[in-house]
Amino acid sequence: MIRLDDRALKGSFPPLVTPFKEDGSVDYDTYAKLVEFQIKGGTHGIVVTGTTGEPSALTPEERIELLKVALAAAKKRIQVVAATGTQNHADTVMMSEAAEKAGADALLIVTPYFIRPPQRGLEAYYLDLWARPRQCARPCR
Repeated sequence: MIRLDDRALKGSFPPLVTPFKEDGSVDYDTYAKLVEFQIKGGTHGIVVTGTTGEPSALTPEERIELLKVALAAAKKRIQVVAATGTQNHADTVMMSEAAEKAGADALLIVTPYFIRPPQRGLEAYYLDLWARPRQCARPCR
C-alpha cells in the first residue's frame, strides 16, 4: 500500500464521472478533458472511479486505463487517488497493485458492499491489503 505523508489529501478531491460513448465504451478523451477542467478550477486532487465514476459498471482493465489517463492528464499538478476497492478481493489486490505501479498518489479502498463479514473479517481484509509488497512507480511513502 502507498504510505502518505502529512501533506497528502488536503483540500477538494471530487470523484470524477466516467463518460461513455454512444456505443457504451469509455470515452477516455473526454475523461482527460474532465481532469483538465478540475485542475483549471482549482481542485487539489481527483478520485478516479470513485462513487460517481461508475466503478461497478467498469471492468478492472477499464478502471486501470482511466487511472492512467488521469495521471497523464494531471502531469503531477494535482494528486490522483485511485479507487480500487471491489466486491472481489483478488480484483482489489490486482487493481491496487496496478494503481501503485502506475503512480497513483493514494488508494481509496471501500469495504466490500453487500456482504457483512464480522469485524475480524474486515480487519483481516485490510491487513492483507496493507501487508502486500509495494510496486510503486516512484519511491513509496
